[in-house]
Amino acid sequence: MSALCAPITHQGRPLGVLYFENDLSSAAFTADRVRVLEVLAPTLAVSIRNVRLLEAQTRFVPMQFLRSLGRDDIVDVDLGDHELKEVSIFFSDIWGYTPLVEKLGAGESLSFLNRYFAHAEPAITEGGGFIDTYVGDGVMALFDAASLNAQHAVQAGVAMHRGLERFNGAWVSGGQDPVRTGIGINTGVVTMSTIGGLHSLKCGVVGDAVNVASRLERLTRRTRSRLLVSDETVQRLQNPAAFALRRAGRVRVKGRHQPLVIYEVLDAEPASVREPRLRTLATHEAALDAYFAADVRARARGLRRVRRRRARATPSPAGSRRARWEALVRDGEAPPGRVGRHRRYSASARRAGTPAGGGGGR
Repeated sequence: MSALCAPITHQGRPLGVLYFENDLSSAAFTADRVRVLEVLAPTLAVSIRNVRLLEAQTRFVPMQFLRSLGRDDIVDVDLGDHELKEVSIFFSDIWGYTPLVEKLGAGESLSFLNRYFAHAEPAITEGGGFIDTYVGDGVMALFDAASLNAQHAVQAGVAMHRGLERFNGAWVSGGQDPVRTGIGINTGVVTMSTIGGLHSLKCGVVGDAVNVASRLERLTRRTRSRLLVSDETVQRLQNPAAFALRRAGRVRVKGRHQPLVIYEVLDAEPASVREPRLRTLATHEAALDAYFAADVRARARGLRRVRRRRARATPSPAGSRRARWEALVRDGEAPPGRVGRHRRYSASARRAGTPAGGGGGR
């Protein structure tokens, strides 16, 4: 039996070992073969180093982004490279992050974020998307599969919340408050480009569709919905029946003449929230139709029916009209907006026994 080992090093740093074995001969590795191995080992070291550099590069600049720019290698990227492309933009953020980490030290906060992202990232990457950037506790991701980007993005949003539930199982058992997140998704044409100066570049996306997705994520705090999507995304779903969608209202977006219809994806909600909302879905939709048609009496009747069904499981919200309306908005059973905006309808609303005001952000 013969054996031969040779170290693989690069700039004095060990990368691995080459090992050869021959069971048939005790002198299989002659001096000439040893010299061949000595020449081969440095070449292998350079190849291994290049593979590691490529793997490291893709952690900072995803290959999907480079390919969208028509590039296969980061060395070929120039300032100003850009492509127009329809994508689904995915924003996620932790609700109440500041008070959450106030209880933790600096090292613990960093450890928490890395653990959280480790649970959040697979839903995106395994769902056909890639992470564009991390912003503090927030994630911005892109889904660019032709004709499937909306479907993939919404599926990833649901999967992320399932992953968060598993994360919370361990997090809460350690005596911490559960982590809650909101996700906003919008679909549209963006400019994928390189941005920066002569000495510093960044790959990024620019466009109104990005701003809308960010706005939707912020609205999740007001509607208390885990996952909000735009009507643009809903219209591009390959299989909308795969999700339980419920209109959450309409919002006015800067620069647009028509308000944006937004939907909550009930699949992302826990069963305790999802099931009651599914049971009252038809009544909720009818009440919203009446609201947008300024039919206050019909809206009042619809909201009363929704509240009666909810009351079987939980007490009805009490207090002022403002408090009752805000409770409905918080529970996702009235469109978000400023309370008291339509005061001209308040007298009719009082006679009908329903909270006045509120708005759909119209």
